[in-house]
Amino acid sequence: MKFQKTAIALTSLALLLGAGGTAMAATPVFGETGLYPPSKQQLQEHKEIIKQAEAIQQKKRQLGEIEYIYIKNMTQNLPEGFDYVIGEGGYEAFKDYAALMERAESLGVPQPKGLIVPEGYQFTGGAIQTHVPQSWSAENEKVLKQLRVKAAAAGKKFYTEKTTQEKRKDIRMSYAKGKTQLSISIEHTDVQSPNVEIMDDPKSEKPGELTIAGQKVTYTGGASLPKGSFPATQHYVRWNDKDANLSYRVWARDNGLSKQDLIALAEQLINAHKLSE
Repeated sequence: MKFQKTAIALTSLALLLGAGGTAMAATPVFGETGLYPPSKQQLQEHKEIIKQAEAIQQKKRQLGEIEYIYIKNMTQNLPEGFDYVIGEGGYEAFKDYAALMERAESLGVPQPKGLIVPEGYQFTGGAIQTHVPQSWSAENEKVLKQLRVKAAAAGKKFYTEKTTQEKRKDIRMSYAKGKTQLSISIEHTDVQSPNVEIMDDPKSEKPGELTIAGQKVTYTGGASLPKGSFPATQHYVRWNDKDANLSYRVWARDNGLSKQDLIALAEQLINAHKLSE
């Protein structure tokens, strides 16, 4: 049985488990047969598979490496065919900002040029990460299909495969002032699969849209955060630079930075990029 579209896959193994390690309700996906509850045997098998996957996620990988974890059907209340793939990429972590920028320059990784953080904020760490395709991307869908075939040939419901991806690397930086945290990330963008529908939380307001220096930006915070988000004090601005195929995000938590503060940081980055063109 085929379904024309699926809802976006969950991005965290933690979200696939409820209290005590039992399966929680999956993101609503309705096919011709609707949804059905998993059996006790499926739940137990699911818990064991999750433990294996979490152990693999904890492993350290080199920059440029990706390890994919394929799990057949996840034993959630979903019809046959709703399999799941998780990609874990290698990274290099840095405690010194200058060292991070030097390494980024040597690798050709996008950098936050022109960024001046608010007074009192100290750099707490950063990382250069292997870009792993998003769960809703066409590339991730291609990987899922390939792993499904290999897992079936091996007669396995749980299958892993290592690969390399040297070209695309993302960068993240973190700052703090007291309890307030600030994070800035620049990631490569992916092409959305036509078979995946990204669903907004119907209980949340739509993110605000604005234009900064000619660039369309979305603001998410407060009532527009997905319900149950943690921390509830987080908010962020995000935009895609279509010419460079990069996605930017400026994120903060614990009320130390206002919406206008985040917009001002976004404006710095957008204007700096325009000057460098």
